[in-house]
Amino acid sequence: MYNSNNKQYIFKQSSGKVFNFFYEEKLGLCYSVLTNQKTWTEPVSLQKNIHYNFHMDMDYEDCFHIIYQDKQGNIFYSKMGNDSISTVPVLNSKQASSYNKHLFLVHSKNAMHFFYTLQHNNSTMLAHQILANGQAEVPKIIDYVMDNTCPYTVICDKSGSIYAFYQSSDGRYIQLGYKRYLQPQKLWGEFVPITKLKGIAEYPRAVVDSKGTIHLCYQCRFEKYNNLIYQQKVPDRNMWTNEFTVHSSSHSFADFSVVCTGSDITVYWVRDDIIYCSSSGDYGITWSKPARYPFSAGRQMVCVYYKTNSPYEADRIISSCVPGSFINGFRLAFYKTSEDAGGKSMSAEELRKMIVESLQMLKTSVEELKEADTALKGNITDLYSAQQNINREITKCNVRLSNMENEIGRAMAAYKNFDYNQLKERFVSELDLKSLFHQYEMELQEIKREISDLKEEMAQKKS
Repeated sequence: MYNSNNKQYIFKQSSGKVFNFFYEEKLGLCYSVLTNQKTWTEPVSLQKNIHYNFHMDMDYEDCFHIIYQDKQGNIFYSKMGNDSISTVPVLNSKQASSYNKHLFLVHSKNAMHFFYTLQHNNSTMLAHQILANGQAEVPKIIDYVMDNTCPYTVICDKSGSIYAFYQSSDGRYIQLGYKRYLQPQKLWGEFVPITKLKGIAEYPRAVVDSKGTIHLCYQCRFEKYNNLIYQQKVPDRNMWTNEFTVHSSSHSFADFSVVCTGSDITVYWVRDDIIYCSSSGDYGITWSKPARYPFSAGRQMVCVYYKTNSPYEADRIISSCVPGSFINGFRLAFYKTSEDAGGKSMSAEELRKMIVESLQMLKTSVEELKEADTALKGNITDLYSAQQNINREITKCNVRLSNMENEIGRAMAAYKNFDYNQLKERFVSELDLKSLFHQYEMELQEIKREISDLKEEMAQKKS
């Protein structure tokens, strides 16, 4: 049965090997591998006695990154690669209890970014924590969020910019907006509202495509009905398209999301294990009429996060979750994998499209390598200049040190040749001369007074 809160993860590595990670009551966090016969191996347990809610992703080097919590509420991070797994603690729980903390992680700028919600004084806070150089930094609170099945969503574009979407109240309405993480300052910017509707905007789901466009969908709840809304953000500009109502219903759109497959954008929702959707083939300008999507899975349909490093599939499907099933290996809605083709030859149009997309990917990669090479050359030049300056400063310091050593040598030689007794005798003799001079001066003053008195006395006698 489809349930977006019980997500399974399917990853295809660059070698073509396919993993399925999931939670099972007895095994905890475990995984299976897809065989050449389109069957799955027996599950291998990675962590037992954990909470069912976990999140994971795969990087471009085929390594798996996992964030989960144990039954006591402590949060951990594990990295799995080359048949080895390492685990570090992220956050110790103050209370020995676990609940859905809506765990999420993002790999950006050589660091892991962890996100989760915490309950405190009847409020829900969105926390952000960074793991760098194997150490988890102190978590920081981004903002207060609503306590519901999807209180926030986080995306990261190729430039490393991180966006956190969540609800906030302006005093009148509960609107949807985002904060952007400023990497150099390690700070979150101000809250930027997106919606202008009078209803309650909630349950944000967002993805960012290879061009940097952010695709956002959410539910806007009114008194008697709900609207499923789609918007997109222009790359590198704080401009959002107007709200587009994909569908209106008296039912909730709790299980919905947005999927990008090539140039197609699809907003879907699931109700009673039936998929409904509306698509746009012109980047969101026009949309098809909402309709039922044919996907024969029934109650075996599950919520899947799919990511591939296969050279011919990278960026061909972008979604935080998509309906899928494990019939004959696995199948995904809205996207046909190489496994679905079953070894059949591609049509000429499919082959042309694959070649064009591969050439575009190679061109982008070459341009990125050229930019990286230019940046490295600039860094090397700066480092060489800095090294020359350091060498000059070291030479100056050596000269000063040599002068100081010479001064110390002369002082030491003078100290060794110092005659204390001679100085004492000279000092005493000088003191005696000063005393004798002072005595003579006193006697001279006395003689001068006597002469003055005699002159005065002689003057009186003459008169």
